[in-house]
Order: sequence, then structure tokens, then C-alpha cells
Amino acid sequence: MLRNLGFWAVLLLFALSSLAQSTLLIAVCVGLGIFVAGLCRISPYGLFLMSIPFVISLDTPIRLTLTISDFILPVVIVVLLWRMKNASSGQRSENIQALMPAAIWIAILLGIIALSSIQAELDLLDYIASTVKIVYAIVGGIAVVGIYLEHRKDREELDQLLRYFVMTSALVATLGIVAFFFLVFFGLDSGFIYGSARLQSTFDNPNAFASYGLISLPIALYYAYRRSSRYADVLCFLILVGIVLSNSRTGQLATISLLVLGYLIFVRTRRGLVSWSKFALPGLALTGGLIPLLSAISAFMDSIQGNAGVEQGPNANTPSANCEPGDENPGECEEATDETLPVRTGVEGDVRFTLWETAFRIWLDAPLLGRGFGQFLSASQDYRDSEIPLRVHNTFLSFLAETGVMGAVTFALPFVVLPILLLKMRSALPNSLTLAILTISVMMLALNLENSRSLWILVGLSYALVVSRGTARANVAKWFRVSDLFRLPRGISKGEVPR
Repeated sequence: MLRNLGFWAVLLLFALSSLAQSTLLIAVCVGLGIFVAGLCRISPYGLFLMSIPFVISLDTPIRLTLTISDFILPVVIVVLLWRMKNASSGQRSENIQALMPAAIWIAILLGIIALSSIQAELDLLDYIASTVKIVYAIVGGIAVVGIYLEHRKDREELDQLLRYFVMTSALVATLGIVAFFFLVFFGLDSGFIYGSARLQSTFDNPNAFASYGLISLPIALYYAYRRSSRYADVLCFLILVGIVLSNSRTGQLATISLLVLGYLIFVRTRRGLVSWSKFALPGLALTGGLIPLLSAISAFMDSIQGNAGVEQGPNANTPSANCEPGDENPGECEEATDETLPVRTGVEGDVRFTLWETAFRIWLDAPLLGRGFGQFLSASQDYRDSEIPLRVHNTFLSFLAETGVMGAVTFALPFVVLPILLLKMRSALPNSLTLAILTISVMMLALNLENSRSLWILVGLSYALVVSRGTARANVAKWFRVSDLFRLPRGISKGEVPR
């Protein structure tokens, strides 16, 4: 009981910190939240998963936009290393072997990022900032791998961590939904709304919230499957409604993709068909009904503000619409406004097509290693008469332009390999994670999400599940055993090697 009360108190304090404008008030809310978590014996691992969606902006000489999890992650890493040190030699060896493929992949990716910067004119500040951001986000995913490996035999603790993640995402969605209705019916802006009635909740933009919701939803569906209760079903629909109310076109398209792809993943039996239909059919109806309603509400709010015909958020081509926490320099997020860029409405006028064309042209001039990691903004000036201070709005194309074919293929590897290995497990949680990876991949086709904390949490959890399951773990480890390349086939001795 005490832990449950503490859980909700921590989340509310973290939510207040997202609304706070003063650095001192943010520090007080975050500090109190961590203190309450300690009193209620919420583990650092649970606190880390709870703090991911709470974005704070620090009013320092260099304005920083971070998540609370960024401050808790170093503590988690220290705890993991300390416990690994005190583990038995066999356990430590097994964990190191499980982490080895991930370490090799990270080393290759960082090596390509470093090589991409050598052969091009480099904006050093952009390169360092971009590299630090993605490395820190990936470290969060590695931390989740360590957490899972430590507790893989403790089902109760894993269920508790899963509950923390799902309940947090449901609360974040609920706060946004309540704020949305207060704005529409009473005209009260709580700070959880972006532009003209677009839900962003505790994030700093609607797209970041939508991507977090799309990652959380399949995991919440697994939680509902485990619990088999109406309460858990309600949590899933709250997250779904929150995603749609973000009015992110990419998020809405990815939501429909999720509901349709679920049939291909889960429907292998009649029972599976019925179970998935109970969520997918109402979900499709709800999504289809809310999208035109949101368009009408948005137009109405624009007319009230005297800005009819000018879209807000990413449809107005403002960089802040795609600024992940810690993703952009504040000046870049605020540099472009409706006055500095042409107004583009509808699919045909979406600035993304211009950005994609520019990125493709940059890649054609440097196909192998690209123009340098984090260099799209500076490189794009050579390919356009007018500057558009926006990122590519396509994660894979962004890597293609900045790190070439080698970087793009390396980056995309987990999003291809992990779903295949997860589907081979043929159980509920791997299927849910597969659905989450495929859905967020759809969203990555129109947004830059490489610095998203929740993205790498998903990748880390999926990887941990793969390497901790018998056959899959052996297969993954075997791929990276170089000695196997020099072993002879069975039944052939050294003296019988054919010429």
C-alpha cells in the first residue's frame, strides 16, 4: 500500500517538474520525488523507468532540455556495475557474453560515425553534440539489458518493473487527455498542450509524446493480457486516445499500422483473433472518429486565436515539433517560426518531402560514409537556395545522408534482426515487442527519433529478451564467436581436410 501511494506521489511530483519554469522549482520537485521513492523503497531501476517521459527545461546559460531519467541513469549504471562485481564468476561471465554482441554493434556504429567526420568539412559543435546525445540514449538501452539480465529469474520483480512502465505511460496520457478537455471546453491551458489543441502532456512536443505512447501501447497490451482485467484494458485505451489527441499525423498513421499489424502477429488461432479484435476494432473506430474531430477542433481554435489557415507544430514546419529532449540546440528549436518559413498545408506541401530530397542528394555525393554525423543542417545549405533549419524528419534517411550506406545499414540492423528473432519465440511478450518495433519503425520514416530515450529502452528490452532465452541466446552468441570460422565440420579430422 505504501509503495503504491509513493508511486503516484512520485509521478505527480515529476509531472509538476515538467510544468515548472524555474530551475529551483524543478530541482525541488525532482528532489522530493526521488526522496519519496527512497522512502517507499522504489528501486533505482523502477525510478528510471518511471522518469523517462518527464521532460524538464533548465534555465541555465545554455538552455538544456532533458528528461528526469537523464539524472537517474548514472545511478542505475553504478548500481548495475556494483552488483555485477559482487555476482558469482559464472553469472558475471554469462552477462558479459550476453552483452558482447551489443557492445560490438555499438563499437561498429561509433566507428562509422567517427569515420564519417574525417572526410568532410565538419561543424565540430554539431558533431560532438549529436554523438553525445545518441551515445547517452543508447546507454539507457544497455542499462535496461542489464536490469533484465539481473532479474530474469525473478518474475515478481520483472512484473513490478513492467507495471511501473505501463502505469506511468497511462498516467502521462491521462494528464494530457484531461488537459485537452479543459482547453477545449473551458479555455484553460495547463501547459500540457502544444499549439492549437495538440496534446504533448509532459513532453515538449506532440511527436515525442506520440512516439512514447506507441512504444508503450504494445507493452501495455501485454500487461492487460497478463492481468486479464477491465482496469488494464482501460489503461490501453487511455494510451491510444492520448496518441490520437496528439494530432501527430505520423503518430496517427503509426497507430493505424499498429492496429493492422497486430492481426498479422497475434492472429494464429481463433482465440487470438477474437482477443485482438476486442481491442483493434474499437481502436480503429476510435482513431477514425477522432481524427476528423481533431481537425475541426484545431481549425476552430486557430480561428479563435486569429490564425486561421496557419498550422501549428510540425505542420507549420517548426523545428521544435521534432526536438527530442536534448535533441536540438535551443536556438535551432526556436529559430524557425511561421514568419521565417513559408506556410505549407496538406500532404503535397509538407516540408518533409523537400528535406528528404535534400538528404538524398547529400547521400549521392557521399554514398559510403556520408557528410558527417549531425551535419545535415550545415550540409543542406549547399543544396538549397533558402535555408530550412530543420532536421531530415526520417531517421533512416538521416543516417544515410550523414553516415552513408555503412552507417544506415548498421543503425537499421537491430530494427530488422530483433523482430525476426522475437517472432521465433512464439509467445506474448516477444510478439508485443515485435509489434512495438515495427510500429515505431513506421514513425521513424517521418521523424528523427535516434535520440529518443524510449526507443532505446524498447531496443534494450527486446535484445535482453532474445539473449536470455536458451536457443536464441546460443544462436546470437554463435554469430559473434570468431573461432567458429576456423573450426572443421564434424567428422573431418585435420588429416582429412580436402584440398
